[in-house]
Amino acid sequence: GSIVLTDEFDDNANNWPVTDYADDWGSVTRVITDSVYRWAVTADQSVGRWCMPDIDTVSDFYLTVAAQRASGPEDAAYGLVFRQADGNYYLFSIRDDGYFRFSLWYGFEWLAEIDWTQTTVIHSGEVNRLSVVAEEAHFIFSINDEQVAEADNDQLRRGESGLAVMFLTPGEGVFEFDHFELRAP
Repeated sequence: GSIVLTDEFDDNANNWPVTDYADDWGSVTRVITDSVYRWAVTADQSVGRWCMPDIDTVSDFYLTVAAQRASGPEDAAYGLVFRQADGNYYLFSIRDDGYFRFSLWYGFEWLAEIDWTQTTVIHSGEVNRLSVVAEEAHFIFSINDEQVAEADNDQLRRGESGLAVMFLTPGEGVFEFDHFELRAP
């Protein structure tokens, strides 16, 4: 497909959020430095943080990112948000304790399309490449270039794409993202 966005995080040409933010759930600091998009997250309770660059919405696509948990608990999840529209979105995320999940945030509720599933292809504390192929209601998920699952869901048909970090329990950690790419047919 044609490139919608490719970002090596050498600069902030795509207007990713680079701010300090705090609320009742904790805080997040996002910076672009050393050619990575680095998030320092403090979770005072179970919390998710996500953001999008300034790009057009898409329906069918190939989306990928290289991501790493640099520090923090192994059960903190990180990954890709896609088809985000009006605060609803899909999330494909991994944890460094060897699990991945595909879920839908819809109507202020989490729906697990593929609940936490163990795999040996996640490299704890190292860079992991997450990829999603979306064709209408069908999704294919890969980690480190190995397909791990497929799923079907037609709840969201089009939207923005971005990144996310989720903490299930209180804690803090640093996550780094690089080589973000979005292609559309």
